[in-house]
Amino acid sequence: MEFAYDLLGRLTTETTPQGALAYDYDPLSNLTTLTLPNGQHLNNLYYGSGHLHQLNLDGQLISDMERDDLHREVYRTQGKLTSCFGYDSMGRKAWQYATTLPAEKLSQIQNPLIKPERYVEHAYNPIHRRYEYDPTGELSRTLDKLRGETQYEYEANGQLLARNTGRVVDGEEFRYDAAANRLNFNTSRFDHVKDNRLRQWANHEYKYDAWGNLIEKVVGIVRWQTFTYDCENRLVKTETMADTQVESTSNYQYDSLGRRVAKQSEIKGQTDHKRFLWQGLRMLREESPGQSSLYIYELGSYAPLARVDEKEGEVENKVYYFHTDQIGTPLEMTDAEGQIVWQAKYRAWGAVEKLVVNEVEQNLRFQGQYFDVETGLHYNTFRYYDPEIGRFITQDPISIIGGANLYQYAHNPLSWLDPLGWAGNPANATHITYEGIKNGKPYVGYASKPGLVHSAEDVLKYRYPNTSGFNQAPRPIFVGDGQAGKNTARGLEQRVFEDRGGLEKTSNRQTPVGMKNPNRNNYLTAADEYRAKAAGAKLKTGASGC
Repeated sequence: MEFAYDLLGRLTTETTPQGALAYDYDPLSNLTTLTLPNGQHLNNLYYGSGHLHQLNLDGQLISDMERDDLHREVYRTQGKLTSCFGYDSMGRKAWQYATTLPAEKLSQIQNPLIKPERYVEHAYNPIHRRYEYDPTGELSRTLDKLRGETQYEYEANGQLLARNTGRVVDGEEFRYDAAANRLNFNTSRFDHVKDNRLRQWANHEYKYDAWGNLIEKVVGIVRWQTFTYDCENRLVKTETMADTQVESTSNYQYDSLGRRVAKQSEIKGQTDHKRFLWQGLRMLREESPGQSSLYIYELGSYAPLARVDEKEGEVENKVYYFHTDQIGTPLEMTDAEGQIVWQAKYRAWGAVEKLVVNEVEQNLRFQGQYFDVETGLHYNTFRYYDPEIGRFITQDPISIIGGANLYQYAHNPLSWLDPLGWAGNPANATHITYEGIKNGKPYVGYASKPGLVHSAEDVLKYRYPNTSGFNQAPRPIFVGDGQAGKNTARGLEQRVFEDRGGLEKTSNRQTPVGMKNPNRNNYLTAADEYRAKAAGAKLKTGASGC
């Protein structure tokens, strides 16, 4: 495995046993061309300082994008469909739809007197959904043309409490202990889950080895799975028994960076071999005998945008397009003609409740996850995730840096991501308050990045890959870790917003921490205490210098 860089420190080639990737950049260091091992070129076209405008594969159009004055994507061509996106005053996705009308004819349905969310039942829109958020910023309600209405409830600490669809059979409720382990409803929340190794949930039983790796999972009396690991606690072999018969077996191989590069599985006598090519820590292509799939993602993200399939004996490749939700999970996949070829309904923690359309195999789930049909698990880069119970099957490779509960995925799967299988809990994140100039006025904001002890600059870059939407780039004014850091950062966001004159004299479109926010007192108290300590430190410094 070899990596080469230019004089500016930019990666130019990445060579592995699976093939070589080559990178070309423009003068602003935006990636313009990714050359694949087979000689194909995935080209990115930009405008301004780095706003993606088009993706093409050797000249074959994949997608054109249009953006608003804040450079947020508002249109995206997806074959014969055009996807449109809208945002609320906090910059969150508020609605989206895919229409059969081309971009130049969208005015036929975009009547300025009608709010976009009213377009739900329009015949031209096979896909449409909108999102509503509560005062704390959590997703509270979705309205989906294909799935109906779903409502969400939360505990005071932000943990997901319930998912309600209006149908009792589809609803979900959750209980947790103090360490965020899922509990049965007949179990006291004060019961102790030793080492956070869940041993029983519903009709599931779990066993672990001395290193905390799940080695056995029993479901009822008819299903039994075993898991085998290598010396680095990576899953290398599985076996599933159903009614005393071997249902499936699998083997997995990894490279020196810990990325899964191959798997072999046998399900009910049918064998399957896949190999995987990676671009950094993002799966780029999967190959099986006679065919391959190239994955194209949104810029700087693990959210999939398109997939290009090639098969031996076929002259033209097939392009499929992903339609994701507010956190980038694929809900539909359409072909170049705009027909839905894959559509899923999910439970809250990522398990597929129903495959409504399954004409083409599609295995991507939460960002960074790949569904393994032979086990029911999601491969999550450095770990495997069990969507039935919403947790990882092994301990966090980065230990407590990723959080005190080494098996936790996230406290809320509707707003947090963990594409690497490392850290997804906001209480185990780095939080900042920042200030910049936007539209000629101060703009005060808050941002966070999963994982502890990041620098403020790292968090800013995570929040804003480029800052061309600002007249003056944002600068951090506070950085802190964990829940305490979040409380202070959110409180300072409000206090600095007030200092700068509130809504009248800033470019903020909404009060950061409103009166209805149930955490307002905690946030403001933390900020005021921080400011008082900072003022005291300045006084002491001044006195000692006299």
